[in-house]
Amino acid sequence: MKAIPGSNYEDIIYPATQEGSTSSYEEGIYNGTAQLSAYVKACPASKVVLLGYSQGAMVVSNMLAGGGDDGARGNLTRPSVNPNTLGWHNVVAAVLLYGDPRHMPNQTSNVGDVTATGQFAQKYPRTAAQLTALSKYANRVHGYCDNKDGVCDAAGTNLSAHMAYATIWDKTAATRVVNMLQPE
Repeated sequence: MKAIPGSNYEDIIYPATQEGSTSSYEEGIYNGTAQLSAYVKACPASKVVLLGYSQGAMVVSNMLAGGGDDGARGNLTRPSVNPNTLGWHNVVAAVLLYGDPRHMPNQTSNVGDVTATGQFAQKYPRTAAQLTALSKYANRVHGYCDNKDGVCDAAGTNLSAHMAYATIWDKTAATRVVNMLQPE
């Protein structure tokens, strides 16, 4: 925040509890969308950076891509953030996703050293429609998933890998955000 004078941050208000047994995830999407919408209405010329870690990354990515899978992740939903309304496409300047449980292999936005590929490489796969929705932000999204992170790499079993994103990637991510927020 020091590198971007006048910047501020706001947490998405939600309980961030166990994703399968509570409504935490749905509350995050609802509240995050409401908070972002209120901010965009109040400050339409601002640039917004969305950052999520673990379940928070799933909340942020599902705000942009839509959620659910008509199975374990609930009913399919449309993106709650529509890039064609309120100028959101221009307001969302960068999206950083650390250890997203919905990380998908072989995407241009992927960062990290995860090596899993193929049909079973993701924990919670996205539909083609969700990938299309997320692609509208492709030049702004960086999805960080490191090898053997059991949260975003379906082949992973290493909780330490999931806990290391800030240490490994914060400097790189911060530089990217500062560059993306520079006037054109």
